[in-house]
Amino acid sequence: MSERYQDTDPLEPADDDGTRFFTSVAIGSGRYADLEGVGTLWTDDADALQLGFATGADNDAANELRRLLVAYATEGWTATEAFESVLTDYPNATVKPGPPP
Repeated sequence: MSERYQDTDPLEPADDDGTRFFTSVAIGSGRYADLEGVGTLWTDDADALQLGFATGADNDAANELRRLLVAYATEGWTATEAFESVLTDYPNATVKPGPPP
């Protein structure tokens, strides 16, 4: 890993144009939902979608969801479309504004 990213403040962009972050911290507007047994799904409703780790998560289920998200991206789905589609499988998930705490 480059020194450039090792000490990056999670509130600062990790690249020169300020649009990508490499700190595993969702930053900015958007919304998220805690998916029971899998993790936290976050989107900025623009072009970012991230599945975050949850302690005690079912790793097989999380990996299956990860593969599904990659398939959606490959097929050209927007972050919003993918987020909404995943939520149909988690009817008890509450969608909250902003990045996850």
